[in-house]
Amino acid sequence: MIRDKGPIKTDLKTVNGPPGTGKTTLLQDVFADTIVQQAKVMAQLEKPMDGFRRIKPIELFSNCKYNAYELIPALQGYGIVVTSNNNSAVANISKEFPSRNKIRQYPNENREKQDEYRTQLEEIDYFSDLANRILETADSWGMFAVPMGSKANQRKVFKHINHGVLKKQLSVYSDSWADARQNFNTALEAVHQEKARLHRMISIVERANPSVVDQAYLELKVVDEGIEVLNQEIANLTQKIENTRHRLVTLPKKRFLIFWQHETPTHDSLRFHISNLNKKIEGLNERVADRAKRTPACCSFNCTAGKNHS
Repeated sequence: MIRDKGPIKTDLKTVNGPPGTGKTTLLQDVFADTIVQQAKVMAQLEKPMDGFRRIKPIELFSNCKYNAYELIPALQGYGIVVTSNNNSAVANISKEFPSRNKIRQYPNENREKQDEYRTQLEEIDYFSDLANRILETADSWGMFAVPMGSKANQRKVFKHINHGVLKKQLSVYSDSWADARQNFNTALEAVHQEKARLHRMISIVERANPSVVDQAYLELKVVDEGIEVLNQEIANLTQKIENTRHRLVTLPKKRFLIFWQHETPTHDSLRFHISNLNKKIEGLNERVADRAKRTPACCSFNCTAGKNHS
């Protein structure tokens, strides 16, 4: 209604839903896509300065002018403003989006690399020190979102940026602009290939016999439940190891003469017990890895089967 009645026709959309239905997650995806779209434009530039154009000098005070620059038109329009009548809601978004703890990455098909993306972000270090100073936290993975709704917040942001922190961090980056462009394009191509693979899989599932899909789901559920049981067993054994180690540390040693002490047979027994528990955990981890690699036979349906069904 706002879009239709307003004087300017814009592509306005509303997202509604009760708590926990993914509204904030959708907003995160929109933000991420906006950054990628701007980065695609940046990757076409021959050098970073090509992304700026000089505007008229700004007179700071008498006989002192500042040469100001602005982004070229192709790089403009990617900023996002989050506004609300609830200040705490906006503040939470500013702090939650750059939070390391909010990064959730599910494991791959082999149940591996669950924290790989978070680790990569920490290695890239997207001005995390600067973000932590502005947001007054120690949990930021990078300079992704900052509160700037008030003059006080705006001054704080510009104060930290102008104090040389940004320049200092840029000076330690080893990648050249050409390397950065190449790395981005390589990563972008990998994402496109993964999306294409997922679309092919969806197409296969949509054309497959529904009963085959249901059977595959049931078999995968059994595999997941088996892995969950094994992981719980591993957790129990790990707790037993910790308890045994605590006993080992606190177990009194037998005094020999006046100054020397030596361990008792109980110490040896506890160490042997810990060794056996570690071997059991290794065996269970191997079983988890083996189960994770198993694909139920009914999951191996292909396009041909789907076409025959249709």
